[in-house]
Amino acid sequence: NLGIGTIATRIKFDDGTSVDPSVYFAADNSTGLFSPQSGRLSLVSSGSTILNINPSGINVTGNIEIPDNNQIRLGDSDDLKIYHNGTTSFIDQNGTGNLIIRNLVDDADVVISTDNGSGSVNNYFRADGSTGQVKLYHYGTKKFETTADGILATSNVGLGTEAGNADAS
Repeated sequence: NLGIGTIATRIKFDDGTSVDPSVYFAADNSTGLFSPQSGRLSLVSSGSTILNINPSGINVTGNIEIPDNNQIRLGDSDDLKIYHNGTTSFIDQNGTGNLIIRNLVDDADVVISTDNGSGSVNNYFRADGSTGQVKLYHYGTKKFETTADGILATSNVGLGTEAGNADAS
């Protein structure tokens, strides 16, 4: 059963039980789902706006939690998807064009880090925004980098199938 009624200065919509109404519009804007201005819809709890939908976008206070196997989908044809399947996290780009990862902060880097197998996290790749270098690491130890003059390697460079046993001929 759907009940529609008023409580003081509120319009309520409920399921007819004795519990608090499912949705109500409050004149005092303290708790409920309401439209305080034209073109805007807000969800307020105890006087704090936790969701605001307006013509310029959606503003959320707090975390957005998406359960495993659900996706954030972007683009008209779901061109970019971000999701977690319970064991692995994915960023899938299946539209046209490239997947570009950019850091637009002056002199800042793009870094790829992961677990090192011993409970710590190490860098494996760094694009250095202040020097232009690309640096490659093995378990957090820099092994290779580009420079303005070429490349630097900090240990053996293998040109064959096994590092250290290369056939350079």
